[in-house]
Amino acid sequence: MVNARSLRALAIALSLLCATSAVAAKYPERPLKLVVPYPPGGASDGIARQVAQRLAVKIGQPVVVENKSGAGGAIGADSVAKSSPDGYTLLLGSASELSIVPTVRAVPYNPTTDFVPIMLVAKFPMVLVANTGLPVTDLQSFIQHAKKEAEANRFEYASIGVGTTTHIAAEYFRLTTGIPPMNNIPYKGGSPALQDVMAGHTPFMFDTLVSSIGQIKAGTVKALGITSTERWESLPEIPTIAESGYPGFEFGGWSGILAPAGTKPEIVEILSTALTEVMNDPAVEQSIVQVGANMAGGTANEFKSFILSEIDKNGLIVKQANIKAD
Repeated sequence: MVNARSLRALAIALSLLCATSAVAAKYPERPLKLVVPYPPGGASDGIARQVAQRLAVKIGQPVVVENKSGAGGAIGADSVAKSSPDGYTLLLGSASELSIVPTVRAVPYNPTTDFVPIMLVAKFPMVLVANTGLPVTDLQSFIQHAKKEAEANRFEYASIGVGTTTHIAAEYFRLTTGIPPMNNIPYKGGSPALQDVMAGHTPFMFDTLVSSIGQIKAGTVKALGITSTERWESLPEIPTIAESGYPGFEFGGWSGILAPAGTKPEIVEILSTALTEVMNDPAVEQSIVQVGANMAGGTANEFKSFILSEIDKNGLIVKQANIKAD
């Protein structure tokens, strides 16, 4: 026999379910904001604009990309973590602010509990690019030059901040090749960092292929090695670091869509379904590959597991390289 208390509990549960369903049925009613925690022109920004344009078509509302850079991506990430979990503010998250920066220094958000992963969108290799005036011709001559200059404490590299993918890639490369410690010169974004490498103010950097592919093709920088396991189809002349004498070397960046913790599962499902349709579009895959990335996709749970694995992997590199906050 059902008592009055059980009936009240059932009624409350049903009312909440109806209210949630009503919210999901109306979603989205207005434009969405996709926060990119880096300046325009970089890898994350390029991926965000590719996805936002097509996601808008699928959900019937504009998706506005907002660049909110600083602190290695932590400022933008924190702004989303503290946003209303209503599905109207999303994060185009990346390896830096979600799996590296939190292992280097304290951040005002928790990468594993303050966000709801929705979908891993793209993975992209990184490439060692050097100033064209640097007296090197290939990766091995670069390593020998770097060792000599670093021993004299006069060699440096550009990055987009302490604990970012560009920083960790350089340190992972240094540890692998036996180069002495080098000076990290942090910039506010990938574009200004690459500009200074091109200008000769900084000798080299590990940049995402998304950001540097145009300059590589234009010949304004030297591309000496790529961090993927295979050569890039549109740049077959660039050898992998693994094939250049360092078997097993692999490192890369990634981008994915996340929402603030507390976002209703029904809204997450709507976004996940729309993003799956976007990712299944051959034109999207082609556009992402053309800018230097590989399309990813998958489920929300797979993305969550991926983030955890990235935190473990990058945390080990941070420890081995003794990377600490400034």
